[in-house]
Amino acid sequence: MPKVFVYRTSVVFVRAFMTVFLVGVGMGTWTLVRDWTSLSADNQRFGAGLMALMWLCGVPVWYSFSFKQPTVRLSVLGLERLQLVRATLLKRDVTTLTAGDLERVELIEGRDGDGDPYYKGVLTLKPRAERVPFIEGSDRGQVLEAINAVREAVEMPASG
Repeated sequence: MPKVFVYRTSVVFVRAFMTVFLVGVGMGTWTLVRDWTSLSADNQRFGAGLMALMWLCGVPVWYSFSFKQPTVRLSVLGLERLQLVRATLLKRDVTTLTAGDLERVELIEGRDGDGDPYYKGVLTLKPRAERVPFIEGSDRGQVLEAINAVREAVEMPASG
C-alpha cells in the first residue's frame, strides 16, 4: 500500500500573516520613536495611541494563532496504522493510531464565508470523543478520497 499523507495546514497562513503584520507594527513603532521630536503634540498622541492599539490587539491574536492553533498531519503508515502529528510552534505531539483508537472518520459539510460548499475530514478519537480535523477544502472529491484512504488503512467501511 502506498504511503498517503494528509495535511491540515491552513493555520500556517495566519501565522505568517500575523508575523508580517507585527513586523510592520514594529517598523511603524520604530519610525514613530525615531521621528518623535519632529511631530506635533497632536500627532504624537495619535501615533502613540495607534501603536498602542496595534500592539495590544496584534500580540494576543498572534500568540493565539502561533502558539495555540495546531497544524495536523495524518500519515498512513501501513495496514491498520496511522500516525497523527499535531504541532504548534513550541510543541509537537506524535500519536500512532489503530482502528481501536478511532470511533469515526467522517465528512463534515458546511459553507465558507462566501456561501460556497466547504468540507472537512474529521477523526473522532476514543475514549474522550476528541474530534481532530485532518483535511479541509472546497473539493468534496479530494476530501472524500483522503477520508476513504484513512478508512481503508484502518479497515473501516468507505463512504461516498
